[in-house]
Amino acid sequence: MYKNLKFSWAHIVAFLALIGIGYVSFVGLTYAIDDGFLKPMLGTLAILIVLILWFIGAQQLKGIDNDFDFGKCIWWERFLVFTSPLILVACLIPFNHAMNVASESKRIEETFKRAIDSSTKLFDDYDAYAEQRIDNYADFLKRVKQNKDIQPTLYQEIGFDGTSDNKKVAMEVEALTLQLTANYDSLNVVAREWIDRANQKTSVWNVFLVGNIKEIEASILEWSSSLNKFSSVILSTEKMEETEVRPFDADETHLRAIIGDLDSLSNIYKPENREFTINYYIIIWAVVFYLLLMFPYFIQERNGVSTYTLFGRRFMDIGIDTSRGKGPKSFDPIEKKHEVTHIEIDMSSPISGETHSEDTPYEVDESALTKEERRRRREERRAARNKENESL
Repeated sequence: MYKNLKFSWAHIVAFLALIGIGYVSFVGLTYAIDDGFLKPMLGTLAILIVLILWFIGAQQLKGIDNDFDFGKCIWWERFLVFTSPLILVACLIPFNHAMNVASESKRIEETFKRAIDSSTKLFDDYDAYAEQRIDNYADFLKRVKQNKDIQPTLYQEIGFDGTSDNKKVAMEVEALTLQLTANYDSLNVVAREWIDRANQKTSVWNVFLVGNIKEIEASILEWSSSLNKFSSVILSTEKMEETEVRPFDADETHLRAIIGDLDSLSNIYKPENREFTINYYIIIWAVVFYLLLMFPYFIQERNGVSTYTLFGRRFMDIGIDTSRGKGPKSFDPIEKKHEVTHIEIDMSSPISGETHSEDTPYEVDESALTKEERRRRREERRAARNKENESL
């Protein structure tokens, strides 16, 4: 049914164009929908199906064989070809959104990296806090031990007995160290590994960037809360210090500013938060993609039996060429002519086999005779020839 259709390099070019459109459209839909990957994948699949139906479908209709109704197919072909530019423009809307987001790539990537650095600084600040608190506690215990005569009550409340005071100091410091770092170590390792991975893939063309932005927002607050919780437990002996021991308190102002910057990125990649604009590069890409997608149609040959063309019909005149090899053939309408048979009859002699004289020609239009008359005339001529043969 489709003997005239062939797979060619033009189809490879068209499918490469579809892959490019599909990936960039998927990125654009991921930013626009901002709700995981399932909906963007379905939207991208729908775009590709529509483009294949319009562009490859037009090529299929152009190459149909004479088993089909050419008159009906040509109208569908014209519809697909003439509406294909509008369909392509509609399908490139997510592509255009991705290009608009890419134009703000520097701002997005810098803001995200700043958030990554802030989350790293959060753990660095906690390390400094824990180290300072442990050092202060160790110094406090050493002062109490040294001033046992000045503050004997405090000396006894802490648990010193005068026999193993150094061991007591070491045990108390170890207890505080475990309290501040035991749960923190596992969180620190996991968080820093995630931060390193996210920091290596900071690009607007990375479809995971939106998810990373949301995750870093939630993680910064969650990590800050966890670190505060780890440090909120204060040993009973710590409460005896002259200075009040406070749990870890991150620079909330700085963290809120970073989270605010991350939230502001949604004004860039979410279309409802920004005015619709046409990216200049999309015009060039639209022309390129249109030509690439139309390649299979352009190189497809139309069935020679069909007289239809994209813009109308073609008519062929059939004629006889009497001059072979003397230039191009010309096709003229066939003109039907009646052949006239000239029969000479000698009126002085009835039907005879002798040659009649040319002086008395008599024309008879045999085409005007009836079938019975033509048969009778043939028999008369045959009888005349037999008689002539007998006389010889």
